[in-house]
Amino acid sequence: LLSGDNLHPHVAGYAIYADNIYDAIRGGVVAPEDFAKEHIWVSASGTNNMEATEANPTNNLAIAMAMATDGSTIHIIGAYEYNKIYNSSISSSLNYGFPTPVNVKGLTIKGEGEGATLTLANKHLHIKNDTTFDNIGVYTSASGALHIACGYNNVTFTETFKCSKALFAAGMITFSE
Repeated sequence: LLSGDNLHPHVAGYAIYADNIYDAIRGGVVAPEDFAKEHIWVSASGTNNMEATEANPTNNLAIAMAMATDGSTIHIIGAYEYNKIYNSSISSSLNYGFPTPVNVKGLTIKGEGEGATLTLANKHLHIKNDTTFDNIGVYTSASGALHIACGYNNVTFTETFKCSKALFAAGMITFSE
C-alpha cells in the first residue's frame, strides 16, 4: 500500500528489515555498541555521523535524540534549525512536531555558547519525558505561536531559556504570551 510513495520500502525491503530486527531481538541486541551516550553534541555545521562528540558533532538532531539515554545532555552548538537539513521538502502542515524521546528519563537540552537556538520548521514541541532546557532559545519558523506541550512531565526551563510567542500546555493551556 505505501511502497509507491518513494518513502517506504517495497515488500522485499520489509522482509529484510524483519529478518534483521527479529534476529537482533532474539539475540538481545537493542542498539549498536556504544550508541547511547551521556553527552551528545549537535551542530548545523557538523556531519551526518553517529560520533556526536564535541570535536565531531552530528548535524542530525534525530540521531541525537535516538542516542539519548537516562540523564543524557544534548548540547546544541550555535543556531540549529530542526527539519531544515533532512526534511526540507516536508511542509510544516505535514510535520507533526518535534518530540523528545519517550523512553529517556532526565534529558537535558543545553545550548552551548552565546545565542544558542533551536528553531523548529513547525510550531509544535512535544515534551514526552522529564526534560530540562538550559541556555537555549527555542523558536518556530512557521507562522503563529510556538506550542510547547509538556504532557504532564516534569519540565524545567532555566532562567537562561528563551522563546517568543509561545503557548505552554501542561494538560490544558496554562498561559500564553
